[in-house]
Amino acid sequence: MDNYKNVFVLLLITALVSVGLTGCKDTGKEEDAVAEAALAKAEAAAAKTELTKVKNDLASIMSERDSLKLELATVIEARDKLQATTGEDTTIKEQLADLTQERDTAIAEATDAQSMVEKLKSQLAEQIQKFAGLEDENKNLQKMIEELKKKLGGEMEVPSVPKP
Repeated sequence: MDNYKNVFVLLLITALVSVGLTGCKDTGKEEDAVAEAALAKAEAAAAKTELTKVKNDLASIMSERDSLKLELATVIEARDKLQATTGEDTTIKEQLADLTQERDTAIAEATDAQSMVEKLKSQLAEQIQKFAGLEDENKNLQKMIEELKKKLGGEMEVPSVPKP
C-alpha cells in the first residue's frame, strides 16, 4: 500500500513541476524544465514499472491464498471425517464394554450352574448309595423274616414290605 502512495506522490510532484515550468519564458528555465520533465517521465516510467510489479505480486499472492483456501477446505473435510470415525469408535468401544460385561456375567452364571450340577451329582450319588444300602438291608431283613418263619413253623404271618 505504501508503494501506491509513493507512486501517487511522485506522479503528483511531476505534474506540478510540469505545470509550473510551462509558464517560464527563460531559456535556461525552459531547459531546466525540459530536463525536469524528462526526469519526471523517467520517474513515472519507473513508477509504472513498480506498479506493474506490485500488481503482479498481488495477483500471485491472491492465487496462493486461493490455493491455500482449497487446501484448508480439504484438511477440514478430512478432520471432520476423522472426528466422525472417532465418534463411531467411541460407540463401538461402549458396545464392546457392554458385551464384555455380559460375557463375564454369563461366565459367572455358567460357573455357578456347573457348581450346582456337581453338587446335585454328589447328592444323587449319596442318595443312590443310601438306597442301595437300604435295599441290601431290606434283603437281609427279608431273609431274617423267612428264617424266623421257618423256625416258628410258619404259624405266624409277617406282613411283607412292598418293593419299590
